[in-house]
Amino acid sequence: MPLRLITLPSIPSSFSSCLDHGAVNNESEEDASSDGGTINAVFLGSHHLGDRGVERIADGLEDSCRLYFRIHLDNNQITTKGAQLISSSLKHCPTLLELSLADNPLSNEGARHLASSLVCNDTLEMLNVSNCGIGALGVDALSYVLEHNNASLRWLDLSSNPMGDAGSQSMLRCIANESSFDHLLSCNHSLHGIILKKVTLEDKRRTLSRIMNYLKVNRKHSYSRSRIPQRKVLHHINEKPRNLLEYLSSIRNARLALKLQPTVLSLMDDLSALMVLVMNTPHIFTCGTDSG
Repeated sequence: MPLRLITLPSIPSSFSSCLDHGAVNNESEEDASSDGGTINAVFLGSHHLGDRGVERIADGLEDSCRLYFRIHLDNNQITTKGAQLISSSLKHCPTLLELSLADNPLSNEGARHLASSLVCNDTLEMLNVSNCGIGALGVDALSYVLEHNNASLRWLDLSSNPMGDAGSQSMLRCIANESSFDHLLSCNHSLHGIILKKVTLEDKRRTLSRIMNYLKVNRKHSYSRSRIPQRKVLHHINEKPRNLLEYLSSIRNARLALKLQPTVLSLMDDLSALMVLVMNTPHIFTCGTDSG
């Protein structure tokens, strides 16, 4: 049975349309509220809008009299140009929570435009760009922004994109940058789900399993964001305990490092004790790595 990465047992109802393309595509009209000036959602899947149609919607996103919360434009022949228009509008739209652009030929350049908007947008919670021809370069642009500049996005659907192993490693690095403990502490702690159906990977089971485990940490401790970095460090130490010894040997306080190395060695098989070490000596994981 193939492994599928859907990281919550049940997706919140407000995000269910991210996975249910049939429901999205069956809608054809704008769902307006009782207030004639406020538009809650736009469902225009498979309407052959093209980039010209998207231009009108992008103009509406910048209209302060209209409050958009959900926009689904799947399968509309939207290209890089359309993605650029939407991206520009997202930078000035403080209300949008869901954006679905699945089954449009956005390509890597379109993903880069969307990534640039995520630097400025701090409200979007769901982005669906499945089957958009996004390769490793486009995924890398998205993952970089999510690692360094965005803490609002909760759900990202990248299914059926030719990202390959390089793209999947970018997403793993986004939520668990294991290049150093400092990077692991400062990576993305807000993503709850990354959907990667029908993505070709060399070691799919292991890669998806690692992504899922770190996402689980984000979800489980979302009520207390300060605990997430510690839990990720602990998880990493449990997988690669000798990395901690290497880190200890490189920190400024060499005397402390030498003192702690025997303790860490003795605790490598004791997860709870390692957690106590991490929680009671946080300075170990926040000091600089340069010697001196």
